[in-house]
Amino acid sequence: MPVYSLDTIHEVAQDKNKVILLGRKVEIDVTNLGYFKAKVAACLRELHKSDFHKTIYYEDTKLTFDVYKTKCHSPLGEVDDIYIKLKLNYKGEVFVEIGSFHLL
Repeated sequence: MPVYSLDTIHEVAQDKNKVILLGRKVEIDVTNLGYFKAKVAACLRELHKSDFHKTIYYEDTKLTFDVYKTKCHSPLGEVDDIYIKLKLNYKGEVFVEIGSFHLL
């Protein structure tokens, strides 16, 4: 059972500026796949409940992420099997923060 509402993720991902890539590694992974923020946001909007894989809680940072394994259409028109680790962050506004985005 995911911690974060998929409906909220879909809603927030309507605005690519509310999709935050957490860290340099995620940015590199997204770039290496040929994706860009608008495409990552599109993948988030296409997530289904059946794509949910697990929830990860990190004791050291007290952060909780939901993990999805899904298929996304790449900018080249191919279908990629993607691992997405995300969380919602409420800082006045709601943001989707991506901790991982890479091929399975």
